[in-house]
Amino acid sequence: MVESRDIEKISLFDGLTDEERRIIAGAMTGDIFPEGHVVYHENEIGCACIYIVRKGKVDVFKTSTDGDPMTLAVLREGNFFGEFSFFDGKPHSATTVVASPDTVVLSLQRPDFDRVAEVYPRIGYKVMINIVHEISAVIRRMNASYIDMAGYMFGRTKR
Repeated sequence: MVESRDIEKISLFDGLTDEERRIIAGAMTGDIFPEGHVVYHENEIGCACIYIVRKGKVDVFKTSTDGDPMTLAVLREGNFFGEFSFFDGKPHSATTVVASPDTVVLSLQRPDFDRVAEVYPRIGYKVMINIVHEISAVIRRMNASYIDMAGYMFGRTKR
């Protein structure tokens, strides 16, 4: 069982009161995985869950058009993943592999989140806003990287 103290420093739950954290933690599960464990594969239809690294490290890979794995991210304590499938129920867009021994991963399944949000809409709202903030930050970094890459490849042009 996940305790509220397990999630108090995770940005996904910023702004929640102690009682709200206790409620959402009660809807979550936690697992300890060995190094090399695949949480899910790219294009796999699996759990509509948000996973949170509580301890350890998880690598996120995407397969290139040549079939080679390309690292997208290295996730550490407090980082979360699986949010795309959590929202849209579609297959996972990348593969996630545990990258350190005894990695603790918390999970929140969409049906469990929906039950909490139905009874406690303020909790649902706060968590969803935090997810949006995190996704926005990722997109902003990707946009900056894209512009840097395009400038490097094609030269910068002034208008």
